[in-house]
Amino acid sequence: MDSLDIFEGGIDLHIHSSPSLFPRKLNDWEMIEKARARHLGGFVIKSHESSTVDRAQVLQMKAPDLIIKGGVVLNYFIGGLNPYAVEVALKMGGKFIWLPTISAEQHMLHYRGKEGKLFQGIDEIGHPKEGITILTPEGKIKKVMYDIIDLVKEHDGVLCTGHISEKEVLILADAVFERKLDKFVITHPDMGIAPVSLKNQIELARKGAFLEKCLLATTSSFKDLSVAEMAETIKIIDPSRCVLVTDFGQPFHSNPIDAMFEFINKLVAAGIDRKSIRTMYVDNPRLLIE
Repeated sequence: MDSLDIFEGGIDLHIHSSPSLFPRKLNDWEMIEKARARHLGGFVIKSHESSTVDRAQVLQMKAPDLIIKGGVVLNYFIGGLNPYAVEVALKMGGKFIWLPTISAEQHMLHYRGKEGKLFQGIDEIGHPKEGITILTPEGKIKKVMYDIIDLVKEHDGVLCTGHISEKEVLILADAVFERKLDKFVITHPDMGIAPVSLKNQIELARKGAFLEKCLLATTSSFKDLSVAEMAETIKIIDPSRCVLVTDFGQPFHSNPIDAMFEFINKLVAAGIDRKSIRTMYVDNPRLLIE
């Protein structure tokens, strides 16, 4: 089995493409061309500022040979923790519901004083100064989160943690598992924006969460850990609970498709066997999407 065999049929659950208010490496149609050239299974489009449900539906019509999905990120631009937006997105065929990213209190605390360094253009968008949290002032999960969890479960969607804090992730996880939502993804837990300790990653995986193993965390933009170090976390956690994603689309990086190819080769060089790669890049994404 060569590198192409590992790559074939893969699905990146976390890419960014244009149209977007933020500069992106490829547009949606270019993503399709690149995906076909690499014999991918498909991809999931994420946007911090708008729904990608409609876009994904149109793209899917034009590319029935691929699996293309979208969803909504519950930032201020979509109304925050808005169960009405969640319901509409899921009923229209959206699959992924991400909790707040650039509107999250955790994200804003991380970037305070460094606004615009990563998300070019954010300074030109109207946005409250206070971030969104899923917790009450007493540290309990907000009631609206139960509505969101139940909607995602009812419509067989995927709930992703976005850029909320580790404390929020752990409290949310208890609610998710209590309500028996199986499709639950911890968004780039190795990344400094919203880190989750390896100890808690292991426990979350044990309880049934999937964890993104995200290329972006290993790049010069973040330098949170090396690919070799990430490979060790995969071995400890178990590939059966991990998904490989790039979180790419930024103009200063290579495109998401080629970047994943390089990522996979580095993981193999770091000791991740090819069966595990297929599990994390083909099987687990399909399990979440289908």
